Amino acid sequence: IGHFVNDRMTHRPVFGFEIGHGWYKIQSHFVRLCGEGEPSCNVTNQPRIDTNYRDRAYGAGGYLEDTVPLTPRWNITAGGRVDYFYPTRALNWSPRLSTLFHLDDLQRIKAAYGYYYQWPNLEGEFIEGFGTPTIGSNRSIHYVTGYERQLTPARDLDIQLYYKEFDDLIVPSNTPGVIFNNDGVGYARGSE
Repeated sequence: IGHFVNDRMTHRPVFGFEIGHGWYKIQSHFVRLCGEGEPSCNVTNQPRIDTNYRDRAYGAGGYLEDTVPLTPRWNITAGGRVDYFYPTRALNWSPRLSTLFHLDDLQRIKAAYGYYYQWPNLEGEFIEGFGTPTIGSNRSIHYVTGYERQLTPARDLDIQLYYKEFDDLIVPSNTPGVIFNNDGVGYARGSE
């Protein structure tokens, strides 16, 4: 991860990147199911079918953000992240925005908004025959607001309220020939 700070500037750009890969492996053992027109068929006598599938998945991502002081007590940070995942070829852009206002030397209020993506897992959601090769990434939109107070030099109080919208969630499909799709939705809310 790289960082760039220039003391002569009134803002603070930050950037970074990551590259990763992993192996995924699926082994399955099953028997041929008897058809409706085979009344004397017995599943226990059917030949066993074994499959072994192993391959790699690759991912790369990067981010850029810049914190700009609007006043001596108020900062705003804007930026984004881009991620690419192979083998689904999912390319995701995640804009993000946050602000921090210093009430005084010990207290701050904050708010943030942003998109976040999660790639399909390596357990088969995107593998031909086991999943859907064209499946997209799960997406969530986060809204956070909070209050911070420095209690002592070594202790802080940090209270946050959040709301998250989930869409494009990977769920089992009801469409014939499609094992998974991105039709799942949901939300989460709470405090910490």
